[in-house]
Amino acid sequence: MSRSHPLGITSSESRWLMSGFWKSRLYIPPVNKPKAADGSVDYAEVIGNAVKKVLKLIPFEVVAVYTAAVYVASDVTNASLHIWLFRGAFVAGLIATPTYLYKAADRQKPYRTQMVLSTIAFAVWAYLTTGKQLVPQWYDRAGGFYAVLIYSLVAGCFPIKR
Repeated sequence: MSRSHPLGITSSESRWLMSGFWKSRLYIPPVNKPKAADGSVDYAEVIGNAVKKVLKLIPFEVVAVYTAAVYVASDVTNASLHIWLFRGAFVAGLIATPTYLYKAADRQKPYRTQMVLSTIAFAVWAYLTTGKQLVPQWYDRAGGFYAVLIYSLVAGCFPIKR
């Protein structure tokens, strides 16, 4: 007694499907999760990798100037000026990021996506690294890490054409 396949697949097609040949086109390499000394997943390294991805979107010059400005602002003797100097450095970084990228952009290639992603990346990175000085009443370290992780995921959805 011969049984036919409900979808009309012949026996040779069935053997090809079952052989796994088609899987070679869908191969996804395994993810190597960073391991700590005790064998558990090293979440600090996972978060560090996400921070590196976000940091790569920001021009180095903006990161360097912002970091220096925050460092110098923390040494100002008048403590009441600290918050205003930190916030001023943050606003300057928000303005400098798209401005720098606009000036450095090749007009023959799309650059607006890069400008938007980099400006948001600067805000997320600055909140993670100096949020305690910028907005002490709203800063949450875990929230900063979540923001970086989510942003690194969302930013990957927008291809940057170079």
